[in-house]
Amino acid sequence: MDRQHRFKAGSGLPAAVPVYDLLEIGAGGGSIARVDDLGLIRVGPESAGSTPGPACYGLGGAAPTVTDADLLLGYLNPGYFLGGRMALDRAAAERAVGKHLADATGLTPLEAAAGVHEIVNENMAAAARIYVAEKGKAPSELSLVAFGGAGPVHAAGLARKLGCPRLVVPPHSGVMSSLGLLAAPVAFERSRAVRQILEAVDLAALEAGFRALEAEAGELMPDGAAPIVRRSVDLRYSGQDYPLEVQVAAPCDAPSTKADWEARFEALYHSHYGKVDDDNPVELASIRVHVSQPPPALELARPPAKADAPPKAWRDIHVPTGSGMERAPVYERAELRIGQEIAGPAVIEEPESTTVIGPGDRLRVDPLGCLVADLVIYRPAMSDGGGEEAPRPAAFGRP
Repeated sequence: MDRQHRFKAGSGLPAAVPVYDLLEIGAGGGSIARVDDLGLIRVGPESAGSTPGPACYGLGGAAPTVTDADLLLGYLNPGYFLGGRMALDRAAAERAVGKHLADATGLTPLEAAAGVHEIVNENMAAAARIYVAEKGKAPSELSLVAFGGAGPVHAAGLARKLGCPRLVVPPHSGVMSSLGLLAAPVAFERSRAVRQILEAVDLAALEAGFRALEAEAGELMPDGAAPIVRRSVDLRYSGQDYPLEVQVAAPCDAPSTKADWEARFEALYHSHYGKVDDDNPVELASIRVHVSQPPPALELARPPAKADAPPKAWRDIHVPTGSGMERAPVYERAELRIGQEIAGPAVIEEPESTTVIGPGDRLRVDPLGCLVADLVIYRPAMSDGGGEEAPRPAAFGRP
């Protein structure tokens, strides 16, 4: 009987839990490309996974994937995948793309691979445009941060489609999730509902409540260094469902505590919603305690280079704005000097990933070791002849 009332207005209980707002788009390196009934190339959501994986892995996979396409386009180095620990079979990738995509569409294997790369970028861009619009943001005011093994390979093309003028590739971007797991300290959080008008709250009782939560969370912590304790309160206007979390200091029973909390809540509320409800009293919904270990000390720094690193190699890569393959320098990321600048097209390799930038893009290494690329946003010609394609700046430094 409960199902017939499931979607009625006011039914159910809202659950408020801390979450990260993430948008998942199925466009990984193992996503399989195919030709549909209309003769069009589609990518995903089926995936070859890691076993058997893309055809170029040589583990028995026969279907063409995004990784196979990127290999044919020159973006991946068949002898430097995983830092050289795994060789890629370019011939197998070409056979898979040719048999399943090129032969069925009348394209060359290179053209079919370029189509797969563009379709993946457009799939991600289409989902990201909706997400950004729902947040009331403009891509032209945002930077794109790339991570994951294949992320930096596609990031410049994706950013260009969105209109993001800047790309940031952090150090160790290919293993960022694993690095984050290792760098995240052990932590526990405890909370207690209060639901009182802030003006009527007994601060002495509230301080006792904070201390009880700290003791409860502290019992769960492993032995070791003294834990880091962070307090916060969930505040809202009376009658609202969803509070805002405000960080507070200890102890909380000073005479100015309530006024300070209310002022900080109003400032936060105004930044979120652009207004303040002066006629409605502020309510304390709950108190919250976060107890964590000190973050582990990770040795991530590398010896600084004294001079700009020269290209370690040159190879042909596909340039969407050109007529096909172009000669581009290939750099080893670990050898780049802080402050070094690189003009696109160029490829920056590291054991965990590969970053690709296009003609006219300018990349520099910031003080934290991030690759920061200022991108050229190409504007296609107007269909009525009233506009023209933005000129491609001349690249330099090619042999």
